[in-house]
Amino acid sequence: MKKNNLFSTFLLIAGFLLSYFIDKIFYSINPNWATWFPENYFIRYLCILFLRLVPIAGVSFILLQKNVLKGLGLTANFSKAFFFAFLFTLPLFVGFAFFAKFDPEVKLSKIFTHCISPGFYEELLIRSFLIGLLFRYFKWGFIPASLLGALFFGSWHLYQGHDLMSSFFAFLVTAMGSVWFAWLYFEWRFNAWINISLHALMNFSWMLFSIDGGAAGNALSNIFRGITIALSIVVTVRMISLKRGFIINRKTLWINQAQT
Repeated sequence: MKKNNLFSTFLLIAGFLLSYFIDKIFYSINPNWATWFPENYFIRYLCILFLRLVPIAGVSFILLQKNVLKGLGLTANFSKAFFFAFLFTLPLFVGFAFFAKFDPEVKLSKIFTHCISPGFYEELLIRSFLIGLLFRYFKWGFIPASLLGALFFGSWHLYQGHDLMSSFFAFLVTAMGSVWFAWLYFEWRFNAWINISLHALMNFSWMLFSIDGGAAGNALSNIFRGITIALSIVVTVRMISLKRGFIINRKTLWINQAQT
């Protein structure tokens, strides 16, 4: 792939926007577009998920050719990433077990549609595809790339607010979370599984226990979420300091001048 190619950058952004807005695009064509797929909710969900993944796969193949999986961080160590993601989210599960109400109605299909699928798709689209490729191949700096991703990721969660203030707070919290996820993705040497596992497990903790406040959470849940974030940062920094330098540094903040 030719780096810093204007057309390639346009193609990347176009592919991202197509995947991000694909529901709204089809809705504008036909408000009943979801009925094009089988009536079974789970099968319909899988069909729509596949539809969202098509632009990512297509553009990634054009830009990365044989290096699609590696370029999206999907060939990295899964077991190590999942282990540390589970470690990082333990404060959420333990804290919620003491202070929140357990939901016994959790079903496997809901775990997939509310935890695994959003964790995989949102991290793949926002962190691996948009932010990751802009940083690694188009030499955007961490700040502009992560802020662009944060804008879209935060907008994704506006619906979780019940009024203007709560919607803004949901946007702010998730936008900041997007920057944190991007930092982890980079410092884990572009291992998409750390983000996917963390995202899915955090969603699972929210689903397993009754927590009010949507993406913004309530005061108590935010304490445990803060512990999870702090733990992930401390452990990651410690691991990096023992082995290598940071990918995010003064040479990669605004323009990526490093070999990544």
